[in-house]
Amino acid sequence: MRKMLVISLLVGSIYLMYPVFTFAAAPTIDGDISDAAYTTVGTYTSGQDGFGAGNDLGAIHYYSDGTDIYIGISCDLNSNNNVVLFFNFSGYGGRGTGTLAGSSSSSTGVFTTSGGGLDGAKMDMDVDYAFAFNEGNSSTEFYMDAARFASGSNGYLSTAYIGDFGHQDGTSASLDPTSVTGGTGNITLAYNNTYSSDTNKGIEFKIPIAAFAGADNGQTLQLFTIITNNTGYMSNECIPGDPGSSNLGNDADLSAISGQDFFTSTADGSLPVTLASFTGEPTKAGVQLNWITESEVNNQGFIIERSLNDAKSYQEIASFKNNAELKGSGSTSERHVYSFVDSRAVAGNTYWYRLEDVAFDGTVKVHDDLAIQVKVDNQFDGPLTYSMKPAYPNPFNATTLISYSIPDQQHVTILLYNVRGEVVRTLYDAKQSAGNHSLSIGMPDLPSGIYFVQMSAARFSKAQEIVLLK
Repeated sequence: MRKMLVISLLVGSIYLMYPVFTFAAAPTIDGDISDAAYTTVGTYTSGQDGFGAGNDLGAIHYYSDGTDIYIGISCDLNSNNNVVLFFNFSGYGGRGTGTLAGSSSSSTGVFTTSGGGLDGAKMDMDVDYAFAFNEGNSSTEFYMDAARFASGSNGYLSTAYIGDFGHQDGTSASLDPTSVTGGTGNITLAYNNTYSSDTNKGIEFKIPIAAFAGADNGQTLQLFTIITNNTGYMSNECIPGDPGSSNLGNDADLSAISGQDFFTSTADGSLPVTLASFTGEPTKAGVQLNWITESEVNNQGFIIERSLNDAKSYQEIASFKNNAELKGSGSTSERHVYSFVDSRAVAGNTYWYRLEDVAFDGTVKVHDDLAIQVKVDNQFDGPLTYSMKPAYPNPFNATTLISYSIPDQQHVTILLYNVRGEVVRTLYDAKQSAGNHSLSIGMPDLPSGIYFVQMSAARFSKAQEIVLLK
């Protein structure tokens, strides 16, 4: 389990020495799928139970950092039954909907082409890859098979037994699936067989996107999972969808079952939003929240929630649905900067803020681990007597200009920090007269990257991000 990280911004005090930000921590591969980073993309809702007790599905959980895909399937298995997970990448030309059957041959587990198998099944989505997991009639072993599907009517492009790592207690192991998946990189896999007492337990793995030939992190992904026996005979327990009261059997035609979608809502090769930073500070107008995205995929917009004092009871205070400032940028690999002012904050209170992003398919990602705690002091209510304006241009190459004002003669300190919080320049450190001032900043000897300029005078302190691009 990953705990919420807290950023404390005591604006107007000596403790704000540089801006602090964190990145979302990835799930731990241990067969416990309760990690807060996950998004639930599919849930077992049909109530069907054709294979009986000990063979159960809960939900499919998904996370990606743009490099690796993390998937957790809460589940339980017995005997030699399998959980089979099917993948559909938007940029890969696998087998089309309703056309999974082909002319290839295979002797691998549920992917066998004789005496059953999944080669004759007709799926409700295009299928590119499939993984099958089973206990192999053991209380300690755990096995994995894989298949890659060819386009047209050729069935499998490749199938193989990937390996066994001898654990059902959440211990992880690394296996190489690339003889089937065709790309590069190992899968890290864990299984915890205590689902009957804890429905957060099951199969969990991490695999590089690069392991899947033909896939990249700009594509979308659909998933489907179902329980089968050891030769691919399908049960009626799957995620998502309800196939009816009877088991589907061999060579089932899911595409012919009307009114059902046997595939998840689209998940993204990268998270809908890759968040670089989320910060906040009191201003004259209210608490200003600022966040930066490194990339976005199918991002419809943001929702801001606020909690008073306890960081437990959150209420929505703003949404992209009624605030144009919170609309997302769709799909983009460029950095975007967003801001929102909470004008209803009251001086003297401690607030927690958290950010949600919403994909166009309705998938919601809550950035709990980027929650911010802001202590609002009385400077918040009074007239703004200090200011620091945004740098221009930003990003910049040769020089950038910082403008600021002070109400009377003050000792002004302006420091430049790198992303590790280290002072790399003292830009100004002396008394200065009242009024408007500007400072031209050039960094010919520093490498390209993100830096922070912090201005301090009396009780005022403000930090601003600048980007150097050479």
